[in-house]
Amino acid sequence: MTVALEQLRPQLLKGALCLALGAVVFRWLLALAAGTWAAFAAQTTLPGRQVKVAAICIGCGGDHDQKLKLALEHLDSREQINAARAAKKNMSRCFPRLSSCCGLAFTLVFAVTAGELPPLTSLADPTLRYAVPDKPYAVLKGGEVEAVVVDNRAVNDAVLPGHRAGYHGIASLKHAQQPRNLFVPAYAGLNFEHIHDGTVQARDVLFEPRNAPMELRVINEHTVELYQPPTPHWGLESCMRYELLSNGVIEMSFECVPRRDTFRNGYIGLFWASYIDQPESLDIHFRGFAEEAEAKAGWLRGVTPAHGTLATHRARHDQREFAHDAAFPLELPFGFSRLRYAEPWYFGVCRGLALVQMFRPQDGVRLTQSPSGGGRGCPAWDFQWFIEKPRLGQRYQLVMRAAYVPVNGPGDAAPVQAQIVRAVADSQPKRAANFPPPKASNHRR
Repeated sequence: MTVALEQLRPQLLKGALCLALGAVVFRWLLALAAGTWAAFAAQTTLPGRQVKVAAICIGCGGDHDQKLKLALEHLDSREQINAARAAKKNMSRCFPRLSSCCGLAFTLVFAVTAGELPPLTSLADPTLRYAVPDKPYAVLKGGEVEAVVVDNRAVNDAVLPGHRAGYHGIASLKHAQQPRNLFVPAYAGLNFEHIHDGTVQARDVLFEPRNAPMELRVINEHTVELYQPPTPHWGLESCMRYELLSNGVIEMSFECVPRRDTFRNGYIGLFWASYIDQPESLDIHFRGFAEEAEAKAGWLRGVTPAHGTLATHRARHDQREFAHDAAFPLELPFGFSRLRYAEPWYFGVCRGLALVQMFRPQDGVRLTQSPSGGGRGCPAWDFQWFIEKPRLGQRYQLVMRAAYVPVNGPGDAAPVQAQIVRAVADSQPKRAANFPPPKASNHRR
């Protein structure tokens, strides 16, 4: 009998191994079935949106939450994250023992892949609560930075003395090491200045963002928005969110929806300006190369001798051409330089601090400067963004960040440049939307 058992032991071991492997495969198939069911359920609750499995993280043992966190890092929107959490909940409810048997841990992640972008502002998120203050501005403080965001109304008080109407955005930017406002007090920074399509228009049309009604919305103590209903001429509805992060970096998220077919050249040109108050140098600095000299890529100094001359620097591979009238009155958008940037950011230095403006590569922004946009000795450090072939009712997004950091030297000093590179590495906007989104205070809507 003992000899017989010894002879059967290999067969018994093989049988047990096959059963265990079969159990693993069976549970894996059940997980896929659950995933399919969860995807179908998500699709029925999200009509018109296609849902697909984005990732399956499988491991022996391990923590479910840790695995979910890892998987979420590969998602790129709040909708996708919510869908992933719903799928995980459905899995737990329908197959409570699936991941506990044999120490096998499953995490399924589902991604909403419809054409609709994740909501970044109250323009796209009707559930977001906010307050509309009586004052035309809100003061944000974070780290060593203080930023005052203002709407299109004029202000003349202790916070914003002599601030002119129309110059919404960041009216004041101060640092613990520099109490003086970076921007020209009458003007602003990250000011949404132009909407255009390259056609000749009246001045009030080209400067419509400054002239059309605008509402200041306070989300929480670190986040405010400027909402603008469809503008009178262009019919562009928009919302800009300014969020002061804990490290003192400002993130600006812009969403817009064209509501009327008014763009005759098949694109929307959008332009933001920042008017710097009497810096030591009018120039900006970025990494790139002169045209036809890509092999010599390195640090560049953007110098513009006059308003509209050598003003706009495009990305390395930006060969887009946007039609515009010969008499188009705005000089900056198409006043190209022969410099190309290799990385989507630039900086300038003023009174011992650097203003660093950083962009996402997919937004394809163009860097623009003027030596006198804010008056004599007050340059404008700007950027512009184009929406190609806009569709009525479709929402478009731009995300950028601005850092205001102390430096010890001019912008062309090697130690300063090395410091800026480190700051960009720490603060550059990601492709994905922020998660979790900023929490709203208990504000009325």
